[in-house]
Amino acid sequence: MRRTTSLALLLLIMVPAGCRSVFEPANPFTHGRWEYSEIYAPLDYDVAWETIKNNMKEWAISEDKKKDGKIESEWRQQGKYRLKLEIRLDEEKDDANHEGVKFGLRVLRQRPSEVWTPTRINYKKWKWMDPDEKMQSMLWIRFDDELSRIVRKNIEQSAPPEDADE
Repeated sequence: MRRTTSLALLLLIMVPAGCRSVFEPANPFTHGRWEYSEIYAPLDYDVAWETIKNNMKEWAISEDKKKDGKIESEWRQQGKYRLKLEIRLDEEKDDANHEGVKFGLRVLRQRPSEVWTPTRINYKKWKWMDPDEKMQSMLWIRFDDELSRIVRKNIEQSAPPEDADE
């Protein structure tokens, strides 16, 4: 009798935990870490915002909140996975109190999964996966290069002309 009670108690504890992992989606914030740029770009916030937004070529933008510095794309199908891009843009100041920007991004990834409910109904559900590191690196380089190009262009335009007589 004692053995049956222990087994029933064990099942009572394990079954809800197992069902919870099957029927509740995982927390998306554990699947896709925010990566922030190491480079501080001494640019106007509006210029950096438009540059990053214009370089999201293949991503359909679902939400952009300029005031909060957040850009989110819609889910996009890539093979058997679906991906979503999230970008944060933060205003920063350097040691000399000059304004600039720093950006962060993450790529969320999900895969389809069949789930059988207790009533034996089969439905598809998306399960969280680790981010696509290759896609994240590619986007990182694209945004970083474009911001760096604009910074170099601004420096070249603001540099005093060299004297030809010297």
